[in-house]
Amino acid sequence: MLSYPSTIPLSSRTLNHLADLIRAHRNQHRSRWRRLAPGRQALLALAHLRNGDTYTRLAAGFAVSVATAWRYVQEAITLLAAVAEDLTTAMRRIRRLTYAILDGTLIPIDRVADQRPYYSGKHKRHGVNVQAIADAAGRLVWASPALPGSTHDLTAARIHGIIDALSSADVMTFADKGYQGARGSLRTPFKRRRFRPKLSRRQRRSTGRTRESVLVANERSPPSRPGIFWPSYAAVHAAPLRSCRPSSSCTTSKRTATQDETYDPRMIDAEVTVRRASDADAPALAGLRWRRAIQERGYQGDNLDEFVATLGDWMRCHPEHRAFVAEVAGEVIGMAWLAVLDRVPTANKYARRGGDVQSVFVVPELRDRRVGAQLMSAVLNEARGLELEHVTVHSSTRAVSFYEHNGWGHDPEWLSWAPEA
Repeated sequence: MLSYPSTIPLSSRTLNHLADLIRAHRNQHRSRWRRLAPGRQALLALAHLRNGDTYTRLAAGFAVSVATAWRYVQEAITLLAAVAEDLTTAMRRIRRLTYAILDGTLIPIDRVADQRPYYSGKHKRHGVNVQAIADAAGRLVWASPALPGSTHDLTAARIHGIIDALSSADVMTFADKGYQGARGSLRTPFKRRRFRPKLSRRQRRSTGRTRESVLVANERSPPSRPGIFWPSYAAVHAAPLRSCRPSSSCTTSKRTATQDETYDPRMIDAEVTVRRASDADAPALAGLRWRRAIQERGYQGDNLDEFVATLGDWMRCHPEHRAFVAEVAGEVIGMAWLAVLDRVPTANKYARRGGDVQSVFVVPELRDRRVGAQLMSAVLNEARGLELEHVTVHSSTRAVSFYEHNGWGHDPEWLSWAPEA
């Protein structure tokens, strides 16, 4: 039989650690003489766990039987599992990280009797799913117990309670697109879907940075962590929320979304709340109107404070115009107005009213969250409750598809007129 030298891409510290565990275990149980010393048994186990050498090859190389090689490996696995930290203990270290990285990997296994749960359709092989948390440098912090390979990464993360633990500790965590929908403190790249608006420039930039950083992380990752790709993009460190220009109207109420607004990335996956606006929301609504005028119509004025006061007075004098706002993490990020208009009575119906939707706007950074659809749903529910005969909207060319997807239709009997310029 021929033999050849080989290497294991692990440090001697790992070997010594496992050898110490085996030595302590033998002393505790007053084990009798064994074929291999603790160091050699540790080397045999690491060769199987890290390089995937079969029991037959290990038995031949270490001059033991196949049954002994199997027993040595199983004993080493039991000892390593006993000293492994659970998620609660690992969170003490994870809380101190600037941000964490979550990813899943499939560890190949041989076929088992009940093989269907262990077959991964993504990797086209049998294996077990392991979730891992790493720091910003790609160093492994914690690895989860194994689940059948058919388990989706997002499902596995929820089963182990990873998402809840990271969100409760408020740890900014980055993951790939397989974790979309996790919400909490997890951040994932943006995914373009059918019937959804195109990605904004910031979303495309963030997704591009994610891909670049994954490649960089893969180049820097040592071979001791195969199959785990750690995105460490720096786009996560966005500037914190800033209020609008210093004024009493901005500092005594919710912050407004002006042209200088920078949104915290934590808001991207936070829950969206839609409600009826009150007079206290006037500064926020004015900020959205101001931002829309600057971004979409090229307005370059400096009368923001005057406009905030004017809109507040106008809202109090025109209660027939009902505003709805969308909030994320306490910040107003969208609005929609419903103007309720009285109509001329008829002989058989004295009270007649119609509605007109006006000034629908969502900040571009969060337009992929279906915020506009939620605002429109709230407006139309209000119209049903008021028993309006009809609701109209004067849409821009770009927004026509949005209204069509939210139940609006074209009516050839509706005409419009505008005075000559």
